[in-house]
Amino acid sequence: LQIYQSKRFQFYSDWCGHCRSFAPLYKALANDVRGWEDVVRIAAINCADSVNHMTCQNNGVQFFPYIKYFPRNSSDAFSGSKLRPYQSMSEMRDQLTKVVMDDYAVNRFDDWPIFDYLGDVVTYGELWEGAPPSTKHMAIIFENHQSSLTGAQV
Repeated sequence: LQIYQSKRFQFYSDWCGHCRSFAPLYKALANDVRGWEDVVRIAAINCADSVNHMTCQNNGVQFFPYIKYFPRNSSDAFSGSKLRPYQSMSEMRDQLTKVVMDDYAVNRFDDWPIFDYLGDVVTYGELWEGAPPSTKHMAIIFENHQSSLTGAQV
């Protein structure tokens, strides 16, 4: 089972009441961020299925639902970071955005969107500085604060 390239993973148990009540929100989140599929893939694994027992154990799953984000180049359970199963779509999306941006800040993948904030730009040509030559389109989003996640979520 290759879960470590899935980016964000929910461990659940099909008998768990909390998991059942959380499932619609998790599915809605997956649908909401479907456009991010080049950066994030969302998946789930049923820890009540004996086939998945070792995977869940190796990932330190002790309660449900248990959510982890696996960075792009992760290859084992220790590479993932635990996330909170918030009860609102906006909190889940914001949490996911933050870990993706942290992953980008460390790894700067060429095929990911550029999440950097622009400094003082004087000319149109300066907007394209640092963009890969294959870049054909650019979206510029104006935000009041660098802490805003809106631009990264578009």
